[in-house]
Amino acid sequence: MDIWRFAVRVHRYRCCLKWLSEMYFRLTGWVIEGSVPDEPKLVIIGYPHTSNWDLFVFLAIVGHFGLDVRFLAHEGLFTGPLAWVLRSWGAIPAHGGARSVVPEVVAWFDRADTLLLVLAPEGTRAAGSAWKSGF
Repeated sequence: MDIWRFAVRVHRYRCCLKWLSEMYFRLTGWVIEGSVPDEPKLVIIGYPHTSNWDLFVFLAIVGHFGLDVRFLAHEGLFTGPLAWVLRSWGAIPAHGGARSVVPEVVAWFDRADTLLLVLAPEGTRAAGSAWKSGF
């Protein structure tokens, strides 16, 4: 599957996402500090990934900075309407294990002029005592 041929992206809702993000941070008392580097290609690390709620924090951060990011998600999640929603948020189905995903991700970076890829080093929501050695 070509990652550049997603279902319709939800660009027209960016202003709503920005507003929702700001409301989320106000309600939770969180304050965003810093900025995103002005680089065309980045790998952004999301750690720790220990809850399904992490997705909503991630979306709030993306909305705050107005980023157009991609992230890997388990291929089993891409069924029915959830597939369209995930793709509209920038998700890319991860097929197989690291041996097949890593070369594919490298190829994406080689082909792209710009790519912001968010990765959760653990690749799971289970808490661990240390980062996986493969990361």
